[in-house]
Amino acid sequence: MITNANPAVVLPGIQNVMTAELYGLSTDTKHTLEIPNGSVFIEIDTGNVLFFNGSTSTWVSTNNSEA
Repeated sequence: MITNANPAVVLPGIQNVMTAELYGLSTDTKHTLEIPNGSVFIEIDTGNVLFFNGSTSTWVSTNNSEA
């Protein structure tokens, strides 16, 4: 699934939505309801960055482990 995070650029055939940039602790619950594909969660206590995969409704860590 490709999501365009910049609605100023309209791409035909691509879902055009804004993504969320969220900050919190690694122990915080990462919700999966109504989160736009490609959204980012930054864990301020670990520096870990997670991206939301809208196809699987999961947060995927940049260190290859799921939240």
